[in-house]
Amino acid sequence: SSDFLILVKVMDFEAGFMEWHNPYGDGCPGSGLANGWTAFTTRDQYGSSCMNQTVWKDNVYSGESAQEITFAYVGNQAGIFKTAPAIPGHRYTVEAYTRREFSPAKVELSLGIDLNGGVDWQAESVQWFPWDEDLDDAWARTEETVTATGETMTIFIKGSHPYPEPGGALRIDSISVVDIGPE
Repeated sequence: SSDFLILVKVMDFEAGFMEWHNPYGDGCPGSGLANGWTAFTTRDQYGSSCMNQTVWKDNVYSGESAQEITFAYVGNQAGIFKTAPAIPGHRYTVEAYTRREFSPAKVELSLGIDLNGGVDWQAESVQWFPWDEDLDDAWARTEETVTATGETMTIFIKGSHPYPEPGGALRIDSISVVDIGPE
């Protein structure tokens, strides 16, 4: 019954942003990573992604700001992750929204969930799910339901830009983790 619905966490990117230092030393002027989140990026011969705060209305799903990841002219993977509390044996619905800028090399979106609460996006313990809605220049929703095995789980949002082309920036907003009760 709906009596079991407990909203665990809404991750809405409204808690401020901090300067983000690119791990490869690539220039990311004015960079910003949402407080409480961790970012990752790979690098090709042309560079890597940057993390930015966006406040432009069309690139924000709710509230005043969203996380942006750039992919222009690089062929790489990049994303963000955050760990959330969980109750072992409970089922959780994870929902997220992204707005992907058009690129001739389409950025593939994935939602990752590590039921071990791990913080390595390349770990075998991360289950990756393709994004439900495949849209450019519009908000695309995805949702997965998982059963917690531990007291934390980690939510990953990843973009993969197959080769260096213009465009492809990703805006991420309104991620929720809802406890729908025991299995």
